[in-house]
Amino acid sequence: MNRDEMLNLAGIPLTALADGVALPAEAPPAPWHTSMRAVVWQARPNGAARQAAGSVHGRPALVLGALISYDETPVGPYDEIVGGVGLLSGKGFAATVPFIAVDSPASVVGGRVNWALPKTLARFTGTPPTGMTATGEGWSVRVTVRAPGFAVPFRTRGQLRQPWPGGGVRRTRVGMSGRARPALVHVRVEAEPALSGWLRGGWHLGAVLENVTGHFGPAT
Repeated sequence: MNRDEMLNLAGIPLTALADGVALPAEAPPAPWHTSMRAVVWQARPNGAARQAAGSVHGRPALVLGALISYDETPVGPYDEIVGGVGLLSGKGFAATVPFIAVDSPASVVGGRVNWALPKTLARFTGTPPTGMTATGEGWSVRVTVRAPGFAVPFRTRGQLRQPWPGGGVRRTRVGMSGRARPALVHVRVEAEPALSGWLRGGWHLGAVLENVTGHFGPAT
């Protein structure tokens, strides 16, 4: 992927990078191994979710949201917000990510080059599990959490599908393990409908994730 392709990935308009933004020339290649803490939630999809998924085929099954604090990655610690759409296609399930923002220029490059994730830059306050706020150019997402239960071990594997420059969709294997505490997550989204139309506000079922290790393989 050349630099022009990296700067112009498919994603909702809010993921566009500002003109002249300073980014590293390169970032560590996949696979990436990480440790993190996060607040995650899910919601029912709508027609706007199908539109946000773009050229990735499948029937929307759910909308996924996450605010994440990475403690260890190949480019150091950083915070991240993710808005994804879970898709059913045949007997398979995968997620595509049309919205993602971080506070690390190196992560922007790594996410775009390794997985065609349309990462943009944002500012973050707070930390899991008490809640977080992410703010970017023309948008903000704030979460607060009620998680009265006990944390239990979990292990999950999944597949990420992203549209690639020049056409086609590539797949990435993702795995995570750690501890999850069921939660009610209140989300407040202030943004144009390209984001708020499918990553919707209100109360959602979710979880607080603790002591998580993650593996993000190469895209194929």
